[in-house]
Amino acid sequence: MRVPKKLRERFELGQDSAVLVVQTEPESPADKAGLRQGDLLLSIAGAPLASIDDLHKALSHDRLGVPSQFGVARGDELLLLTVKPSEAKPRS
Repeated sequence: MRVPKKLRERFELGQDSAVLVVQTEPESPADKAGLRQGDLLLSIAGAPLASIDDLHKALSHDRLGVPSQFGVARGDELLLLTVKPSEAKPRS
């Protein structure tokens, strides 16, 4: 998703794309960390996230269980949220 120009300019972001959070599963690591629908994921551990492919690559097996800081744009704020990724639980 495109990062709004106003947000890019206000925070002098060097990227124009991010990953949109469409939803979080209840009690998932993202939910527990406070990610919300509509958030834009800008980075993980300082590395920019421009696409869902970037996010999938960043969430490699060796990052499971390791707390990682996500740069998040929410409305007109920039936040740092710590997420401890885990393996997805099968849906029942």
